[in-house]
Amino acid sequence: MVKRLALLYRHHFKKKLFNKIFVTYSIITTLSLLALAFFISAHLIQTSKQKELIHNQQILEDIGTYFKNKYDASQKMLRPLYNHYHFIPFMTYDYDQFLAYSLKTYMNHNTNAFRNIDNYLHSCFLRDSDIQNIILYNRGNHFFYISSENNARTNYLFAPDAMKFAEKINEISHSHDFFNPYLCTDLNIAASSQPAFTIVTGINNPATLENIGNLIINYNLAGISKSYAKYEKTLKGYILILTQDGNVVFDSSNRYYGKKYPYFHLLHNTSESLMFEEESIVNIHTLGMPDVIIAGIIPESELLEGSKIMQRTIFIIALSCILGAILLTYFNMLIFSRRADSIMGAMKELQQGNFSARIPIDQNEDELTQIAISFNRMCKHLNTYIDKVYLSEIKQKNAELIALQTQINPHFLYNTLEAIRMRAVSKGVHDVGEMIYILATLFRHSVKNEMLISISDEVEHCKLYLALFQIRYRDKLTFKINIEEEILTYSIIKFSLQPIIENYIVHGIQLDMADNIIEIKGYRECDEIYFTIADNGMGIEKERLALLKASLQTPNHSSAAAIGLSNVNERLKIIYGDQYGISIDSTINMGTSVSVKIPAQKRGE
Repeated sequence: MVKRLALLYRHHFKKKLFNKIFVTYSIITTLSLLALAFFISAHLIQTSKQKELIHNQQILEDIGTYFKNKYDASQKMLRPLYNHYHFIPFMTYDYDQFLAYSLKTYMNHNTNAFRNIDNYLHSCFLRDSDIQNIILYNRGNHFFYISSENNARTNYLFAPDAMKFAEKINEISHSHDFFNPYLCTDLNIAASSQPAFTIVTGINNPATLENIGNLIINYNLAGISKSYAKYEKTLKGYILILTQDGNVVFDSSNRYYGKKYPYFHLLHNTSESLMFEEESIVNIHTLGMPDVIIAGIIPESELLEGSKIMQRTIFIIALSCILGAILLTYFNMLIFSRRADSIMGAMKELQQGNFSARIPIDQNEDELTQIAISFNRMCKHLNTYIDKVYLSEIKQKNAELIALQTQINPHFLYNTLEAIRMRAVSKGVHDVGEMIYILATLFRHSVKNEMLISISDEVEHCKLYLALFQIRYRDKLTFKINIEEEILTYSIIKFSLQPIIENYIVHGIQLDMADNIIEIKGYRECDEIYFTIADNGMGIEKERLALLKASLQTPNHSSAAAIGLSNVNERLKIIYGDQYGISIDSTINMGTSVSVKIPAQKRGE
């Protein structure tokens, strides 16, 4: 498997620039669009959650407003009863005493105490259709006066039948402030089949402020549903109304009536995802009344339900964009690859001696077209030159050329480069002319049959080499040379510094930077001369640096990547001795520093 991957890389990527660009661009496009899709999706989910929470909060507030109205109505209902002069006797006398009191009142004032109270309570039913029944509880005598809806009937409940309800109301009253209404589950005193919730208000004797009973109002649960009817179709999750001890007053899901809510202890962790029947978020509305809790429980699955379609659409669009971008890139790269192949093919023909090879020119005006135009122009000039010079020389000095076929005539190469340079200058391509001039000078220096040269010549050679690549990289490269003047006349082995600079140009320069710099320093200490060549390039990884240092310490053990440095190091050691040579240090992404140590000797010493 590894061999297959290595073979695939070698055949399709290592030597295929456009394949590398295509794969890199595809990966970047895919990751970018997927990241964008995930971000948008997450934002939509969060927005959808916030929208649903706000919607749920509005429902809770409407229910809270409904409850607040019922609380206020229960207090308002009690005030007219206090103004009724029969009410306090009704709440303090036992039933027989009140009958006698009522008969006496009727005889003296021709008014029926029972009827007056009945009429007022029945008018309350007319004002509020949600009232199921109204109950007056006489605490001292333990009896209940029960007025039912639709003026249907008035009932009385006496001890001992009333005792279990009286005990329940007394128990509730002891744990609440009897001056204010409080909520409880349906007391079911009236034995109604319709579910209800109950608001209990204390009745106090105005003269002594002693609690003498309670006004108990049972409301239909249907009234709560009416309070949020406009939201019912869009409601997610379920609504609960609970007492402060967790008893369920209202449950829109109809699952928890008649018992305490099993997840009551979780309701204080609002806006957090908690495990109820399933992972859910809680909204709480308290009305400012400690005995009432209105809660909205929204399962995460329902919150996400609305955003799933949009989420799926986003990813389909993202995948479509990825596919479209990759296809567009592929076809563009295919066109560029074919154009590059035609250039490579023409170059191969030229290498095989076909100087009539030409690259087709298309309508694009990009770099590949400029290369093709320059190549065709060069081939044309070469043909002209060969026709005028080279072929005439072959005809005139055929025998002499046969003898020189295995030799290189440097002067011919200088003249050729000079002719090309002059041609480039005449055509206005001054940077090409300058590069050819520098190349000719470098070549002239290279073919000198000398092993030892002056430091000034070696430094000049380095300047020309760096100047050549400074033109090549269009001012992305700068260099500094700081050599003490007194050492310029000393000798050095030819090509001792240039390979180190070449190593930086080939392996260290970062073309995506505009501030590449290399600095060459030279100075003398006692009988030795030191050179430091430092750059701000890519640097060398620790493992590779360790191998390189080991190779410099062990002759004939160089890696292919470091053969230039090892070659210089071995020549220095052979000529000057083992105490001289090269040392190297490097930090990844910060640069490399190479030191050269030689003896201070002049030529002939």
